[in-house]
Amino acid sequence: MNTMKSSTTSTNVKILRASALCALIAGALLSFPLLSANAQTTTDQIRLNRDIGKCWHKKDPWMDNGNIIHLWDCDGGPVVNRAFFYDPSTGYIRSTTSPSKCLHKRTPGWQLGDIINLWDCAAGDDEMKTFDYDDNDGRVMFRSNPEFCAGVRFIGKDNGKPIVVKQCKFAESYSIRGSKSNSAAVQGSVPCSNVRLASETLVLEVKTGNPQGAGSSATMRIRIVFDDWDTGVFTLNNNRSFYADGDDVIKTGIEIPGGCNRKGTNMKSMVIENTGSSGIFSANAWFLESICARSSTESFCGDPLTINRWINGGGRITWGLK
Repeated sequence: MNTMKSSTTSTNVKILRASALCALIAGALLSFPLLSANAQTTTDQIRLNRDIGKCWHKKDPWMDNGNIIHLWDCDGGPVVNRAFFYDPSTGYIRSTTSPSKCLHKRTPGWQLGDIINLWDCAAGDDEMKTFDYDDNDGRVMFRSNPEFCAGVRFIGKDNGKPIVVKQCKFAESYSIRGSKSNSAAVQGSVPCSNVRLASETLVLEVKTGNPQGAGSSATMRIRIVFDDWDTGVFTLNNNRSFYADGDDVIKTGIEIPGGCNRKGTNMKSMVIENTGSSGIFSANAWFLESICARSSTESFCGDPLTINRWINGGGRITWGLK
């Protein structure tokens, strides 16, 4: 019996020692810094100001050179795919979890649509990889040529749209979370105080002024580009009649995005398509005298855009496009 007690005691001591060793190892692992001293936290991200649910992501999970940067849901995919921070001292936008990797454009020179991808920070000329970012503007400008910025290809905010070289006057504004040079600083998700209210939505005031009538039950699809954001394609009305000399006020339900120094409703270009009431019918002609965009917090439109054109079923008009 004494032998059995001694054996049992010895076994218990070994178990306790093993448990203690595991605890020490676990504690050491938890306290070990997983990121380098220059890296920020995994909350670092580059958010689209007009849709703060969209961020820049690596397309693929690995850290290989050439990995395309594209737009994706901020809460979608692994955190390491969307964790970037900006260092103004170098102008680099680095991967948080692998700070030796930076965002570069692919091609020397200034080609619109040139893809932004991941590459070694130490490689390439400064022209390829140095940026200026200002909270008050929100655009991610190339330091070597501030006429050009990084932004979403074409117009829209769909997942998978690549980040490319754009002219800054057409580029979107962003919020870059995480600190800049100082890892102790923390930015808010919205960098400016003069932001749009969440309740502000786009309102269109449409006037049909032709005495012959404006047609009826035409479904219109419209897309408007403003100074630094766009609506994407949406339905202006759904089989709704428009009458001659009528003024229709349409609340689109599209939120005017927050951001810095936005006018929000200063139209740059527009496309309107008449799909007809059920398919494409030329009889569903619709005369558009003017259209004006305003915020739902504003009482009237300041500067209506004169169109004075018929839009037949299956037809479209464009304004402001080159």
